[in-house]
Amino acid sequence: MLIIFAGWGMDEKVFQKFSRPGYDIALVWDYTDLDIDWTFTKDYEELCIFAWSMGVFAASKTIKEIEPKITLKIAVNGTKSPISDEEGIPKEIFYATLNNLSPHSVKKFFRRMSVSKEDRQLFEENRPEREFEDIQAELQALSSFISKAEKLQTSWDIAIIGEKDLIFPAKNQLAAWDKENTAVHIYDGGHYFNFLPILDKFFIDKDNVRAHFHKSLASYEENAPVQEKITERIAFLMKETAGNIEKHVDLKVLEIGSGTGFLTRKLAEIIKDGEIEMWDFASDIPWNLPNHLKYTFKAVDAEVEIASSPEESYDYIFSANAIQWFNSPERFLYNSAKTLKPGGYAFLSTFTKDNMKEITDITGNSLPFLDKEQWEKLVSRYFEIVKIEDSTIQISFPSPLDVVRHLKLTGVNSLGNNSGERKSPIRLLSEYPKESDGTCRLTYKPLIMMLKKKEGK
Repeated sequence: MLIIFAGWGMDEKVFQKFSRPGYDIALVWDYTDLDIDWTFTKDYEELCIFAWSMGVFAASKTIKEIEPKITLKIAVNGTKSPISDEEGIPKEIFYATLNNLSPHSVKKFFRRMSVSKEDRQLFEENRPEREFEDIQAELQALSSFISKAEKLQTSWDIAIIGEKDLIFPAKNQLAAWDKENTAVHIYDGGHYFNFLPILDKFFIDKDNVRAHFHKSLASYEENAPVQEKITERIAFLMKETAGNIEKHVDLKVLEIGSGTGFLTRKLAEIIKDGEIEMWDFASDIPWNLPNHLKYTFKAVDAEVEIASSPEESYDYIFSANAIQWFNSPERFLYNSAKTLKPGGYAFLSTFTKDNMKEITDITGNSLPFLDKEQWEKLVSRYFEIVKIEDSTIQISFPSPLDVVRHLKLTGVNSLGNNSGERKSPIRLLSEYPKESDGTCRLTYKPLIMMLKKKEGK
């Protein structure tokens, strides 16, 4: 479920066109009362939060009860200190707005939220239909809640800042999130703009991912040379980095995203004694595994499952090319460190920015890839970096059709499903760049990390 916290003065009409495949959406608005009955979330294993403007404060104050289920929180043009000369709306401006509020000033406020003609028109088409007295009471209540609020402990994964925001100054937002060590993305917009691309970019449609990978199981290993190279490199570095693992007894190993068993079989060649526990939400237990080890399998969403796993359960965690499908890499890293035994290792691979850039340049669709430096910053909070290496691998295909077929046979075409306008497959075929000899290249940007759990994590 995706829970949206609206801004002050809003209602359901503002978000009536919001959708994201794979998510039910709930909307929270009108902050005259901050007591929320969260029983409507009880049947959902995973919750994601999208909060805008004053909704960032409201969410920060109210979501503690459901925090264990949350995998991603995105704050848009708001902060946890919304009335602040340094980190929010300057006090003089806020209280002048409150004390002089009128139907006319509300209209003026709504106009100032957007800086482009297109965004103003979008807001007018979905303008809230609340009585002035209700809006006034809400702002008075927010003023009281904010003035009495203690320091809010809720952390946020991503902050989206409109660099032309005339309500929450961008420099104040930057100052607030810099203190929080929160990842920041700057958008060329005002306080209100079209938020749908944010949903498409940052909230993973896991149902779509699961369906595409499930369909590709039979063809995956024959059509995934990049993935095979990555698993071979992980196995090599495991031997090199983790010492004489062959001599370790009764090891407890977790593999996330076991798939067809590419990596599982390589691990089993190295590990002489113990158990490999495998998690995957698109496949069954891999076949043809050596019989000297114990194997267990769970068909689960690993990002959700690891959040509730017992602390210090595993000696090693492995994941080859799965974590790019998670909503929050940082929460996964935190939970991974928590579930590792002291001195435990995590061997993880993913992809970085410009992965499959040929596809993104045409379709505009891409996962929210991080670059190597961003990954280093994230993992260093919970792990000692033993080794981290990125590379570029290009595969050549006879034609654009062969590229599309490759994507389908390996399941990675799942990144093409979004809530906006879909790009025609014909356009992908007609616009795909070709080399001088007529062939087509597809660029992969893998990143492999060898990490050791920090003491005290």
